[in-house]
Amino acid sequence: MFVKVTRQSLLLPDKFYKNQRQKKKKEQEAKQNDPNIKDYLKDRSIMKYYNQRYFLFTKYDEGISIDYESWYSVTPEHVAKYLAKRLENNKVILDAFSGVGGNTIQFAKKCSKVIANDLDANKIELAKSNAEIYEVRENIDFRSSDFLELDVSDQEVDVVFLAPPWGGVSYCTQDYSIFESVTPDIKKIMDKAMGINPNNVVLLLGRNTRVDELVLLFSDYFNRSKMNPTINTLEIEKIFINGKLKMIAVYYGKDCKVDRGQEIAYCYNLFGNTAQTKHILKGLFKEKGIRPFLVWYARQEKDKDFTVEDANNYKEYLAELFPLVDNQE
Repeated sequence: MFVKVTRQSLLLPDKFYKNQRQKKKKEQEAKQNDPNIKDYLKDRSIMKYYNQRYFLFTKYDEGISIDYESWYSVTPEHVAKYLAKRLENNKVILDAFSGVGGNTIQFAKKCSKVIANDLDANKIELAKSNAEIYEVRENIDFRSSDFLELDVSDQEVDVVFLAPPWGGVSYCTQDYSIFESVTPDIKKIMDKAMGINPNNVVLLLGRNTRVDELVLLFSDYFNRSKMNPTINTLEIEKIFINGKLKMIAVYYGKDCKVDRGQEIAYCYNLFGNTAQTKHILKGLFKEKGIRPFLVWYARQEKDKDFTVEDANNYKEYLAELFPLVDNQE
């Protein structure tokens, strides 16, 4: 399994800060009348997020609706826009934990259809209202269900997007673990997602998520997908805004960006990076690329130099595999 950790730095436009300064002048009187916040004026943890409301939704003043939990769980609009842009080549996206629509709205701007699901029916109603404000309501199929029991067999889902509850406002602790804090159980979430589309899953988590836990979580699915040459790389993307780490996105499958040079170096290092290894592998990669090789290697137990005998065994594997691959493409 090849794990690639990447960094995505986003910058808020100057227009955002200009608008924010102008809106702050009327902020004090607005707080008293804002239905989203009037009951929480003395809750400092929530007021912190209220002060960032235009970061969460740039159209906040046009009637955006947010419940208590969503103040600290909704994806900031700038991040949601980036994720939507990255996933725009998918026609149908399942937003499995849509909340009040932070990601759903931006997905609906880029894709033909979004299936927005949340267990909380009230959040779905708020999301519908917010989608109307952004004029994307017609592109969204809203559903309210426990994700583990959600039935989307009537749709061909191109990518399953998961942004499950991370553990509340106190999730940012040193001993944070996705296996203990994410609800429902992260393993059950992944099993359900893989059952819907085992070739394209994106997971959005908090900034304290540990890379080793992500590798452990996904390793089992790599083992199950050994016969699928499109699955061999896990991309873990750290998303920064103005230099501050905000979230971690994990891409498994089709939307995982793979750097060919890194994969080649990874393959060389598997066998000691010797001259003989490089000479043999270069010839093999010219035939059918790198990914089938990584799938084949996952089925071997090798810790020595790559030999001519290994190359012949791999060619036999290719001869058996590629009729299957051609059908997939």
